[in-house]
Amino acid sequence: MIEIKTLRCKNCTAPLPDFNFSEQEEAHIKCAKCRHVNVIQKAAEISAEKISPLEIPRESVQSFINYYAEQLKNNDKDTNTLYTMGLLYLNLKNYELAQRNFQQAIDISPYDSDMYYYFSLSLLGGKTLKNLDLQLVNRIEMYLNSAIGMSEKSKYYLLLLTIKKEYYEPNGIAFTGMDDEELAEKSGSSSQEDINEIRNNCRLCNTRYIADLKELANERDEEQGEVVIPDAGFDAHDGCCEQCRGSLPERGLMFCPSCGLFRGKNDPDLRYISCEERELFVNYYNEQPRLRLESKPGFRIVSRLWRFVLSVVATIVFAVIIIGVMGKGFESHHAKIDAQGAIVENADAELYAQVQKGFFFQDRVADNGSEIHFGSIPATWMSFVWILIVFLPVIIWLVKTIFIERKICMQRRVIEESNMRSKQFYDSYRQWHEFVRNTGYRRYLPDFMGNFAGGLVPGHDGIVEQVFDKEKINEEDLVGKTLLSTWISDSNDITEKFSALYFTLSALAEDHLKLFKGKWGVKGDRCTIASKRTISYRDISSVDSACIDMIKLTVGHEIVVIDLAGGRGNICRYNDASRPYSFTDKRTSDAEEFASALNKLVLSYKNR
Repeated sequence: MIEIKTLRCKNCTAPLPDFNFSEQEEAHIKCAKCRHVNVIQKAAEISAEKISPLEIPRESVQSFINYYAEQLKNNDKDTNTLYTMGLLYLNLKNYELAQRNFQQAIDISPYDSDMYYYFSLSLLGGKTLKNLDLQLVNRIEMYLNSAIGMSEKSKYYLLLLTIKKEYYEPNGIAFTGMDDEELAEKSGSSSQEDINEIRNNCRLCNTRYIADLKELANERDEEQGEVVIPDAGFDAHDGCCEQCRGSLPERGLMFCPSCGLFRGKNDPDLRYISCEERELFVNYYNEQPRLRLESKPGFRIVSRLWRFVLSVVATIVFAVIIIGVMGKGFESHHAKIDAQGAIVENADAELYAQVQKGFFFQDRVADNGSEIHFGSIPATWMSFVWILIVFLPVIIWLVKTIFIERKICMQRRVIEESNMRSKQFYDSYRQWHEFVRNTGYRRYLPDFMGNFAGGLVPGHDGIVEQVFDKEKINEEDLVGKTLLSTWISDSNDITEKFSALYFTLSALAEDHLKLFKGKWGVKGDRCTIASKRTISYRDISSVDSACIDMIKLTVGHEIVVIDLAGGRGNICRYNDASRPYSFTDKRTSDAEEFASALNKLVLSYKNR
């Protein structure tokens, strides 16, 4: 950068014109502004400090401008004077005049890299970089690349990094130059003055980048404390799961093998669970609790009836045998009866009454009608024994049935009470399981599944990678960021609800928009494209991003809708401040950012 001497008029402080001492030890210099004659000692002139035109106090800049304007009247092709005038106007933030002087200096002598750099600064115009026109940004990049081609100074790369962070990333437009790490490395030796030049000539909005600049300039916020990354409960619970108190095998484990508890963690070195572990997790929460009830013992009616039939058969057999034995003791008698059928003799009547008390009593009137035959087995104690033996099978069946049925009734009552307690426990457990499952899924899907779907897990292709691979699209060829919006279905069935993520993928190419819609399997990590479309920028007349759940594109007489997560919540979040590993400069989950980039590309395409 050009530096100028600070010798000024002692009367009006205007800069004195260049001069050379002759053989004298002092020189008499007349001020061009107030005509005051200044006596300058040779030692003072030699030791005069040189200063950058950008560091001159603003109240004194105008006097320098007047001085160099007089010099330009004598030689309007003086490159150094034009360059100095451009720096002085840049100091005053008069960007239009600064650009005019820089442009003239470059046209005359296009071999000074700093001229291109400060011309680029003047083109920024002190504005917010995000709102600049794409063609103007491309022009600034062209001058910066010219400066870098001549001399690779750190401040050139720092301005290029600023444009990337403040224009390309907020607008969702892909940056085709070096990546962040390379730019940061090449701009790492920038001085405090270099950083201030950029901050003074444009408005910075990216808070993370502003913090990086402060760190580069060794500026520290006194109130900013140390950032503590949570340890997912490993240290806080002595290496045990906070829910089941089971031992965790390692720090940072997201999934407890014992109880299925899932814990998210703000840790860039987080170890993701494998597909097998994830399958186990999903099955754990999808498995419905089962009600296990004890079965009541039955009364076994068929068995009882069968045993009853057997006992009756045994009774008949016994009766036939015993009757045959007892029939030998059958006593028969006969007596005379009158016309009315009454026994004539009293002795026979008494005998008849006695015989009636015996077993198997029988009586029959003779054919002549004058006699009656009767008989029975005498009712002795032995006869009672034989009768008891005859009905013994039935008696045994009856007694045994009574005891068995009484035992069954007691068992059924005990089991019924146990089942009642099991039902009460099941109802409470089912409610708890439903709560845990919903809570676990709400933590699991955003913290974990979104990372898989977004392709943020090393070694696993997400939705964008799979779609681009199927459609043979090179992400490096895209000029705008890729918008990925993912959400779960609105189904009330939790199994169906979490079986797939639905997505809309929009990619900005040089002259057209690519739009894909489909769903991504939670377990299989595979996406299915349901529909796809290519829309040329020349056909897009307007972009409406006012709705929370869609971006409306007016394409001719048709309205094309880009579905967004809206109120359902975007499962995948790129550039999430709470997750450092989600950062990417090629993709976005911000619909406003994508819509802004699409508008700029459409206008730039139509203004060609």
